Parts: sequence; C-alpha cells; structure tokens
Amino acid sequence: MNHQQPFVEKRMIRSFFIAVNFFIGFYLIQTTGYTQCPTGDVSGNVTLTSSCTINTSIEIDGNLYLNGDLTLTGGAVLTVTGDIIVNYVGSTTTYTVSGGTINANAITTNNNSILAFSTTEVNLTNGYTGGYHGGLTLSSASLHVGAGYTEDFQGGGGPVTLNNSTITTGGDFFASQFTDYVLINNSSIEVGGNFSTGNSVDFTVTDSQLDVNGTVNISQYSNFLFTDSEFGSGGALTTNNGVVIDLDGSDLNVSSGNLTNGYQASITASNGSSISVSNGDFVMSNESSFDVTNSDVIIEGNLDNNWLADIDINSGSTVYVTEDVANDGSITVDGGTLSYGGSYSGTATSSTSGDTACGDGCCGDCSAYDNNLERTKSNIYGAWETNSNWVDGTAPSRTNISSDVSIFGYIYTGGSVTTASSGAKTMTIFDTLVVYGNLTFRSNSDILDIKPGGVLVVMGDLTLKNQITVASGGIIAVSGNFTKEGSSGQGSYSGDGVVYAGSFDSGDDAWVDGGGGSDQSKTIDQLSDDGYIELENFITGGGVTPLPITLQSFKAEKVNQSVYLQWVTSSELNNDFFTISKSRDGVEFTEIARVAGSGDSNELNSYSYTDPVVLDPVIYYQLSQTDFDGTTEIVAVERVGNPTANIKLSLYPNPVQQNFVTVQNATADMKWELLDLYGVALQSGDFLYSNEIQLNATTPCGVYLMKVSGPDFTTLIRLVKK
Repeated sequence: MNHQQPFVEKRMIRSFFIAVNFFIGFYLIQTTGYTQCPTGDVSGNVTLTSSCTINTSIEIDGNLYLNGDLTLTGGAVLTVTGDIIVNYVGSTTTYTVSGGTINANAITTNNNSILAFSTTEVNLTNGYTGGYHGGLTLSSASLHVGAGYTEDFQGGGGPVTLNNSTITTGGDFFASQFTDYVLINNSSIEVGGNFSTGNSVDFTVTDSQLDVNGTVNISQYSNFLFTDSEFGSGGALTTNNGVVIDLDGSDLNVSSGNLTNGYQASITASNGSSISVSNGDFVMSNESSFDVTNSDVIIEGNLDNNWLADIDINSGSTVYVTEDVANDGSITVDGGTLSYGGSYSGTATSSTSGDTACGDGCCGDCSAYDNNLERTKSNIYGAWETNSNWVDGTAPSRTNISSDVSIFGYIYTGGSVTTASSGAKTMTIFDTLVVYGNLTFRSNSDILDIKPGGVLVVMGDLTLKNQITVASGGIIAVSGNFTKEGSSGQGSYSGDGVVYAGSFDSGDDAWVDGGGGSDQSKTIDQLSDDGYIELENFITGGGVTPLPITLQSFKAEKVNQSVYLQWVTSSELNNDFFTISKSRDGVEFTEIARVAGSGDSNELNSYSYTDPVVLDPVIYYQLSQTDFDGTTEIVAVERVGNPTANIKLSLYPNPVQQNFVTVQNATADMKWELLDLYGVALQSGDFLYSNEIQLNATTPCGVYLMKVSGPDFTTLIRLVKK
C-alpha cells in the first residue's frame, strides 16, 4: 500500500487552488481594482459596494461600478476615463453622490436604481442612460451630457427631480413612458438636440425652464404644466393625442417651425402667459382645444383651426396672426381680440354679448377699432402717406405740419416738408426718414430729435431755428445747405451723432459741432463728389448706413485651430484702419489686430486676418473702422462655433418704468425689435455698443414683445411698460 499517494494528491489539490486563487486575484486587480474607497489614482476598474468618501482629486483609468453612496469633499475632482455604472438591484435603491466634481465618459443606471446628486457638478463626454424603474434627483447640482440623454423608467421608480439644478445635453433628450419630471426653484433642462417623450410623461415645471434647440415631439396623453416658467423650442413643436400643455404666467416660444396641437390635445394659457410662433404656423388638429385668458399670442404665420377644433379667446387676451386664418372648427371671442394680417376663410368667428361681430369672421372688441378689424400688416416701409403709425392712421400733410411727428419705419416723401410757423412741434426719428426736397422747420419752438440708430436724409436744404439732438449712432445727411436761423442764443445742439451737409450756412457747422465737442460735422464731399450718389445708395439700400465704408461681407471661418477672417468693402471714405477684436462672451471685446484701410476708394477692396490659435469652442469677432480724424465705428460682429447650451435671454427690469431695459445675455451679433401685440415694429436696433435699450418716451404703457434675433435663432420676450 502506497501511503504517499494521499499526500501527493493533497499537495496537487492545494497547488491547484493556489494557482486558481492567483489567477482570480490577478484578474480582480486588473479588471476590478478596488472594492474599497480608493485613496489615489487607480489603473483598472473600481467597484464601490459601500459608502465612500474621497478627500482629494483622483483618476480612475477604467469604469466605476457604483453600488454605494459617494461623497467628494474639499473640492475634490473624480475623473473616470470609462463609464460610471450603477448595477441592477432587486428593489428600489437610492445612491447619493454629494459635493465635488465628477468627469466621466458616460453614466448608465440599471433596474431599480435611483441616483441622487447634491451640490455636485457632473460632466459627461458622452451620454446618460437611466434604468427601468429607476430615478434621478439633482439638488443644487448640474449634469452636463455631451451626447444624448435617455430615461427608461416605465413607472414604479422615483421621478426625475431638479431643485435649483440644471441638465444640459449636446444631443437629443428622450423621456420614456410613465416618467414624471419635476423642476422647481430656478432649475432648467437645456437640450442641444431634439426632445421627445414616450406616452404618459408628466412635466411639472415651476419657476424654471425647459429649452430645446431642436424640435419637440410630445407623445400621447402626456401633461406639461408650467407655472411662472419658460418652454422654448428652436424647431417645430408637435403634441400628439390627448396631450395637455398648461401655461400659468409662463411663456411658450417656438422659434422656427409649426406649433401643432394634436388630436384631442389642449393648450391653455392664463395669468399673463405668452405664446409666440416665429416663422411657422399654429395648427389645431381635429377636436383639439386652445383656451387663452389674460394672455398674449403672436403667430408669425397662419392659423389653421381644423374640424371640431375649438379656440376660446377670453378677457384680456389678444391673438395676432400675421398671415391667414382658416377656420373649420369653432373660434369664440369673449372679451378678447382676434386680429390677422391676411385673409379669413371658413366658419365665421362668434362673439359673446358686449362684443361687435365682424362681418368677415374675425372679431373681438371691435369697438376699439371703429367696428373694423385693425389690419396691422400694412407695410410701414412705404411712402409718407402709408405709414401706419400716424395718429388715426392718416399721415399729416407735408406742408404746415402742426403736430408732433414720429418716424418708426423707413419712410420717404415725394417732395419737401415744412412745419407750421407757430406752435411747438417735435419731429422724432427712431428709424429712417428720407425727404426728396427741402425740410424746413418754421417755428422757433420746433425740435428735431434723432434717436440712436435714427437717420434723416434730406435731398435738398435743411432749415432749423431751434433745438436739434443727434444721439450717438444717429445720422443727418443733407445734400444741400444746412441752415440754423434765429438768434444765436435760441437754438442748441446736443448728442454725439454725425451730421453731413453740402454746406453749413454762415458757419453754422460750429454750432452743430458744439454739442459733440469732437468735430462731428462733415461736409458732403466726404460722402462723394456731388453727394447724391451715396445718398441714393443709402436710400435704395433700405436705410443701411453707407458711411464711412460700405461693407459687402464679413466672414469668420475656423480652420483647424485657427480662425480665418475676411471682409470686403465696395467704398471707403477717409478710412484709416480696421480693428479686429475678439470676445468669449460676445459682450466684452479685446483688440487683437489692426489692418490698414484704403483711405478713399470706390472699388472693391478685400482684407483678411488669421487668428493663429483659437481653443475656445465659441468665439466672437468684432470688426470696427477708424477715420483719419480718429472717429471709430463698429461695423460688424461674427460668431465662430455654436454655444453648447441655449442662449437664455431675459429683460431687466420688467416691467419697465424708466424707459430703459437691459436684454441680459444678449451678444453683439444679435438684433432687436420692439413689437406691439399686432406685430408692428415700433423700434429696432442692435447690440453692437450695448445691451441696454432706451424705449421711446412716447410709447404708451402696456404689453409689448421684444423680438431678439441671432445668426441661428429668433425669440420673443414679453415686455410690460408701466
């Protein structure tokens, strides 16, 4: 009998288990890394099975499997080169992550996992995927997703809750069926791509905002409830069967594309809400409903009200449609106003007692419009006689004008203009007035007031006896003689605008200079040889100032890490040099280069400059021009790159009480228009010099729309003047 055999077998078995344990250990070290809380950088995956506190910045070169709470203290930064993965758990479990900053490739949560971030900034290169029956909570936290965001709750788990928190995505956002979203306390979801939902998704948004750069598609039986909040869509917004959108003191803006209210879906706006549809139609699908009370709606397109669809315009509300109304359903006006700029077809609109029915089917508080619907689409960019902003809709005579005159559009006359010899009148120019003849102010009390961006062109002589104001950015161009009559102490000049004239009578150019203090007056030969060529170009160009250069184009193109700038002029007058400045925020610019101009030229001149190293994803370039006398003018601004998040514009203060309002977050490449509720532009301008706007003192108190346009967006913001 061999007594050594059991011993050998035992040794062999023992050696086998040692080898197995070695390879298992080696595998765990390489793929799992640590099961406890790491204290330094880790090469490999890490699994956390219990609560963990990290006190210093570390990097995990692999995945992080999170199955316990995680706390980052002292500003610690956790960098995960792979993904953060929350594994499947048998019952609903919440994992809390608090403090610090987390950078990772992606986050995936599996079934029944609720991930709660508190005071944590999370930056993901790629996507976020929520698990079945899971949840997500952010409290004073932010989640930045470079790609898409997807939730797969399907009921049974926790909701997505944002409290003073933000989710931003560079790609699409999808909320699966039966998911509840709650946004409170100045929270926001900002979607860089398209936004879509599954069935029966609920969004409850209070004092917060949901902004989508692309299109919005809300699936059937979902509810979107907004209170003192904003809902914005950069593309078309479509609701499906039975969807409810309820706006309470909130704004819904569709920047480009149609707003489609789906089958048996409903949209309600109340308590000072506003709805704007820019560059698209408002389509009411069969059996849908739209109810608006004490709110404003502007549709820059058509209103299509289909079979059995119901629209109710109640007290304190105005619905303005710039184009046509087609009504195959029911439209009822009860104390509100429906106005349109095109044609009306289909079933006549009905009105309740106290309203006057309009024969063409469009009605409302028609007594305010002498029993006729106000057709506000009339073109103010026409002759003096068709300016729709005149009192009672009638332009004054061009001779012996006895009342104040305000110019809000691009207006021209067929001959000379004179005021009455007595009485005090003020001509205020907010946009452009072109007089084909002489302009004569006959009374000693008459005032000429050129607002910022306002332009007066006189194709003859200008005679004035009293006060003249030419604000910064304003221009007067007179092809003939500029005469200041009256006693030397009677008139006065103020402002920093520029005055051009063929000649100044009796040295009155010194009187004009007195306000600007820096040689603001110029003779007409600084325009061109006879003055008329440039003035005619100015007029036919629709009011775009050709002074002192005519810019044909300004382009900025990123090439690898550089930006190539090119601009072309078709004429230059006393042009000493161009200045290139750049900015990260589109507000504060820093000079980076100067390029010599061509002095005086009536030929095409091409210029270029290369900014050699540009690492910022978004950069703004400003082109300005300087005369030989040192006068500088900002010519254009171009943006390179797209902002990673939607631009958030707001007005401050709002309501406006002192005629000054600031468009917060506006950049220099944007333009603005102040519209009344019928879509008529009352003022316009840009943000080249400032994001502060001075409203016309003559603009009555009431509700208006501030239209702000950028290179790739348009938005309308409700403005109240008190």
